[in-house]
Amino acid sequence: MDEFSLIHHYFASQATVKQKNTINSNSVILGIGDDAAIVSHSRQALAISIDSLISGIHFPEHTSARDIACKALMVNLSDLAAMGATPAWFTLALSLPTDFNLRQTHQWLDVFSQELHQLAQSYALTLIGGDTTRGSQLSITIQIAGTMQHPPMRRANARAGDMILLSGTLGAAALGLKLLQHPQASDWQGIDNAAREQAIQALNRPQAEIEKGQILARYCQCAIDISDGLLADLGHICTQSHCGAHIFAEQVPRASCLATLPAQKALRLALSGGDDYRLCASMAPEKWQQLQQEHPEIANHFFCIGHMTSGKGITIEYQQHILTELDGVPISSLGGYNHFG
Repeated sequence: MDEFSLIHHYFASQATVKQKNTINSNSVILGIGDDAAIVSHSRQALAISIDSLISGIHFPEHTSARDIACKALMVNLSDLAAMGATPAWFTLALSLPTDFNLRQTHQWLDVFSQELHQLAQSYALTLIGGDTTRGSQLSITIQIAGTMQHPPMRRANARAGDMILLSGTLGAAALGLKLLQHPQASDWQGIDNAAREQAIQALNRPQAEIEKGQILARYCQCAIDISDGLLADLGHICTQSHCGAHIFAEQVPRASCLATLPAQKALRLALSGGDDYRLCASMAPEKWQQLQQEHPEIANHFFCIGHMTSGKGITIEYQQHILTELDGVPISSLGGYNHFG
């Protein structure tokens, strides 16, 4: 099978058949099969993002094709959620490892493409193009675009006095990665099978919070998704908004699978672990009250974990003391994942 028949069999045919009834189908003038895709759209603003996932870096090497498809799409959808956008189109660049034989290639692509198209369809998201090649390792790059109904929630829009809101629990995905990387480590021996499954599921199959982002954008001007860890991502807001942040550690919601861990170890995973893809927002108190009144079904999923300050950097208050270290690690070192650090 050559590159073009591969594209047609696993991606072009499914995109045409399965996506023909989505809300975006009429806007696709030219989809998969030419040098570029062409879409027609009004003068409405578009949000565009791109993410690459590389085997052994963004997911363990033995991760299933089904889980890789889910994660590759969800991390991009999460970027749109953080802007309050509605998903519309995406492109896919796929590099398959040279050590895949023909049978492995077909088996992997069959599972990957089916999961990808099924998930895309559930978000009314249309695959409109991409590229395939072979390389030294498995790599997936997705570029995604969505429409904007409200002004974007920008990292530079936080203000001192804003509440810091978090859309769900943290730490499960970080624990899942630890369990896969070091399954026999003594730190994790007290975790039962149900908690292990929850943690690994959180790592492999995150869920983008599109609806929360769309509602949030009606009241909020500043948000980010938690991909590299709460401290790292909230730090981006602080830097771009020229603000500081004060977090109350006891108010940071931790995933239930962390329940048997020592308190400081669980808190460290929640503060610095990545891959949770929750939304973190900076919102004026009066806007938060309005959101609670008008959309309690959404507001009930958010936790207030602190407030923005006029200072610099992030301070963490734990049991009425400002933390300088956590679980034996200096707070200044808990910056989250850094590809080039």
